[in-house]
Amino acid sequence: MLKRLLYILPLLIIAACSASTDTELIKKYPVTGFTQSDYFGTPVPRGWFSTHKSVDKPDDLLLVKDDYSVTLSVNRISVNNKVLPEDAEEALAEVAGYALLSRKYNQNIREPEVLEFSYGTINSIDYAELSYSTTGNNYYNVVVMRKFNNYVECELKANSRNKINNNRELQKFILLNLK
Repeated sequence: MLKRLLYILPLLIIAACSASTDTELIKKYPVTGFTQSDYFGTPVPRGWFSTHKSVDKPDDLLLVKDDYSVTLSVNRISVNNKVLPEDAEEALAEVAGYALLSRKYNQNIREPEVLEFSYGTINSIDYAELSYSTTGNNYYNVVVMRKFNNYVECELKANSRNKINNNRELQKFILLNLK
């Protein structure tokens, strides 16, 4: 009986800590609505509104801060899993690099300045995070994670690094709550 309790107790503590983190995030970002695309949906936090980014890519979602100072887009990244490394961290790095290259060519970015690249885990989901800036004072933070048997990216865009840093936690909240 004592062995079972010693085995179960750490699991209960981990579950309790996870729940409190989610509860804190929900309190911090009260949801005022829900937006849905062809591929997934996400809650819309207070102080933001949703719109669809493109008719050509109906799986994209776009959230905009009410004062128009920050945008947050959610996109599915289609990749051939057979060409990715088996190591999850290496695969995330490649997909994040692909996302940056895709932006470089699609948005005509000459040379993005990479400010930070890191890996993390949230609620047992591994992610890669990339912050970069471009000429013209645009700052971006892109988080890539594997969800729904595919890769999903969530991009923050603002005109200051401070605005990016102030919304990184919200970015992860949105990714965790994709449906």
